[in-house]
Amino acid sequence: MGLNYQIENDVFHITGGGKWDFRQMKELLQEVADVRAGNPLKGVLFDDRNSKFDARQYDFDDMARFRKSISDTISRRMAVVVSDDLHFALGRLSSVVHEGHGIEIEVSRDIEEARKWLTFEGTV
Repeated sequence: MGLNYQIENDVFHITGGGKWDFRQMKELLQEVADVRAGNPLKGVLFDDRNSKFDARQYDFDDMARFRKSISDTISRRMAVVVSDDLHFALGRLSSVVHEGHGIEIEVSRDIEEARKWLTFEGTV
C-alpha cells in the first residue's frame, strides 16, 4: 500500500500502510507542495499505525531539511499517529530532529488527540 493521501479542510492527511521509505514521502510531499503553491495547508496528519518503517538519524535530518524547504506550503505542524513503542520512539526522534529545523511534530497513539493538537482544538 505504501502512502496515500487526501486533503480535508486544508489538512494534509497521509495514511501509511505496509512498507514505505523517505524517498516516497519526499515525492508525495513535493507533489502536494507543487499543487498547493500559494494555498498553504494548516498542517499534516500522518496516520502511520499500519506501516512497517524504520530509519536512521541522518534520514530524519535529511527529511527535516526537506520539510523546511516546503514548509510555507505544507505547514510547520505535523501530527503523527503510531501504534507501537518502536514507532513512538522513532516519531519522538523525528520530532527532536525536526524541531531544530523549525518543524513541530507531535507523536500520539490516538488519532482524535492528534487531530485536536494539529488544529489547536482544546489548547489554551
